[in-house]
Amino acid sequence: MKKEIKKLDIIVLILSLILVMVNIYIYRTKVVRPINTAKNKEIVKEIYSEEDDQEIEDETEEDELANRREELKSLGERDRMELYFSKYIEYVENEEYRSAYNLLYSEFRNTYFDTLEKYEEYVKNKYPAMLDIEYTNIERQGDIYVLFINVKNLFNEEEAFEQKIVIRENDFDSFELSFNV
Repeated sequence: MKKEIKKLDIIVLILSLILVMVNIYIYRTKVVRPINTAKNKEIVKEIYSEEDDQEIEDETEEDELANRREELKSLGERDRMELYFSKYIEYVENEEYRSAYNLLYSEFRNTYFDTLEKYEEYVKNKYPAMLDIEYTNIERQGDIYVLFINVKNLFNEEEAFEQKIVIRENDFDSFELSFNV
């Protein structure tokens, strides 16, 4: 009986060694890839071609800007002005005050909000956190447009007010605005 156990132990040991060797072989060929494989060469090429990718991204951004300008050219004046103001109000809603502040006409900004902090305080006090804009009218006066809007609080419709937004379009997708304070 001891001989049978010894034979069985030897067989199990040999099978275990074979399985270990097969696992090592699989690990070395499938998991750990040698440096000179074609796939690794592609990975290295991708890493070093990041500059090319940046150029492609820059071209894509230029294409997007060109497409946006073409879209804006196809819109009517009112639609463009509403789009410009919605861009401004989106900055306000997302608390991107510097971006919104930079859209203000420079003389208006210097007169009423000489610092970003003053502008931010005004916006926080004037506009509700959740607002709805209703465009009621638009007038063109030379190279400027005046949008008449109603600003409503989504949670309390009694907290609504009217505002005039003055927009000067310098070029398509380039504008400045001001409003009655």
